[in-house]
Amino acid sequence: MSGDTEGARITELFVEHGGRLYGYAYRRTLSSEEAKDVVADTYLIALRHIDRVPEPALPWLFTVARRLLANRSRAAANRERTAARLGAREDADPDPFEESSSHERLRQAFRSLSEDDQETLMLIEWDGLSNKEAALVVGCSTPAFAVRLHRTRRRLARELQRDPGASVSSGPEAPR
Repeated sequence: MSGDTEGARITELFVEHGGRLYGYAYRRTLSSEEAKDVVADTYLIALRHIDRVPEPALPWLFTVARRLLANRSRAAANRERTAARLGAREDADPDPFEESSSHERLRQAFRSLSEDDQETLMLIEWDGLSNKEAALVVGCSTPAFAVRLHRTRRRLARELQRDPGASVSSGPEAPR
């Protein structure tokens, strides 16, 4: 399909179905901004795959939006689980010194990992990708990525268990 034809087709799809797609996304997110993002992402995917958009297009567009919403939901759940694992407490008034100390320890442990390990964790924990999606991003098989993720999590856990003062010298010893 030529660029002009693709543009005309995507415009036609937007004019014909944009309102309904927005309503679909809004009812699921209850946020105008999130719904607009889902609609924009849906049409971006439709543009990339314009030759595969069937007639009627609306069910296909809803399917794409549904998957985008599911990905967003999984990402939010992953963020919540990660926060819970890291000891985030929403109900209590945490000691600000304690919390900043634990957050700094996590930052240090994360920074001690290789760039590949950091990317592995970010794709899963921050970007909310599945192992399969992350494997595509880094260019390996899904089982290979799962092993990589497991090993990365073990390395991070080891770093978090290390004594934070062990690698820091306390300065010169006092004379005896």
